[in-house]
Amino acid sequence: SLIASRGCPYSAKACDYCVSGATLILTDKGALPIRQIVDVGLGKMVWTSRGLMPITGRMKRFYEGNILELKVHGRLVLQLTPNHQVLTRRGWVPSEELLVGDWVRIPTMTEDTDQQHINVVDRLALIFPLQELAGLAYYKGGKARALASLPLDRNFMRLVGLFLAEGSIWASRRGKPKDTIAWYFAKKEIALHEETVRLIHTVLGVLPTLRFTRTALEIRFNHTIYARLFEQLFGCGASEKHIPVEWLALPRDLVEPLISGYLDGDGCWWQDARGRSGHAGRWAVTTVSPSLILQLQILASRLGIHSGVAHGRKRSSHFIEGRRVNSQPEFQWYCHAPKLVQHGSPIEWAKVRKVTLQHFTGYVYNLEVADYPAYVANGLEVHNCYAAYLGQTYRLRTPKE
Repeated sequence: SLIASRGCPYSAKACDYCVSGATLILTDKGALPIRQIVDVGLGKMVWTSRGLMPITGRMKRFYEGNILELKVHGRLVLQLTPNHQVLTRRGWVPSEELLVGDWVRIPTMTEDTDQQHINVVDRLALIFPLQELAGLAYYKGGKARALASLPLDRNFMRLVGLFLAEGSIWASRRGKPKDTIAWYFAKKEIALHEETVRLIHTVLGVLPTLRFTRTALEIRFNHTIYARLFEQLFGCGASEKHIPVEWLALPRDLVEPLISGYLDGDGCWWQDARGRSGHAGRWAVTTVSPSLILQLQILASRLGIHSGVAHGRKRSSHFIEGRRVNSQPEFQWYCHAPKLVQHGSPIEWAKVRKVTLQHFTGYVYNLEVADYPAYVANGLEVHNCYAAYLGQTYRLRTPKE
């Protein structure tokens, strides 16, 4: 990979366009700020409209001058140098030439994955070895066992959606591996209680226990194999939750139950201070996971749902159902469509709402991607650095140098 100083040494090849360090890039490790991808080396692949592509170059340089802030309908604000190219209906256009009303490309997978099952043994092979016998996966000489293969069907995707909204994984004993999966619902959500219990038994073959806490109803079961599987597939803490990247190409009939499960578990209608609907026909979800929010938006676009992502309110610790929750940076996913998911044509373009210039001083970044001229940055397709000189590393210099 290449780290450049004093500007990109390949500027003659139009390789000097970059984005700011906070720009979120969808990678095989989730949504990461591009500065972490370049400075720390996180992520080996990035998401494009053709799926995951290998990162073959990582660019960084000091920049002082104008930077363009691009606001596209339903996308996070993107900061990029004025010459950085963005894919529009007019072709690749430098960002400084974009006009309000232009249509820019957003990532949409048009091909479906052929994955039909989750092989539990293969998924957990790097974590701990499992033995398979008669359709079951065994751990530690048969003390723990699970289904060796889980079908990717509507029941499983519905359970996943509810887990992403209300699920948690933790260890029942301090210092031991995580072995407990739990869902938490408000006590009045009787229908979701009953449905979740039924889905756990149908999909995983486990009967969970129910326990009333002071503020919620807890549905949980102890199972080391399933707990480690869910952690590997969907993350553990609220800020780490995500969807497996390969699932962004799921068939649309499986996307629907996943999204509807998530919305039923965590969605809400916007209301004003008087309790009236502030935005008729819209629903909104707030999460602290940038990976999850960007992935849900991509999946919704495959169903033809016009949804948007925005930074949520900054606030201190607050209460949810009587529980104190420590605040983290929030993201909001909102939609103009009815709450019930509808099939439709995939969305591939979004309209530019605002283009502004402001002065910037700091480091800017770019990536080179193999076999494809673009990658996804803050939900938009931007041009990759195709002129990076592989295998050569430049010493990073200070701004004074």
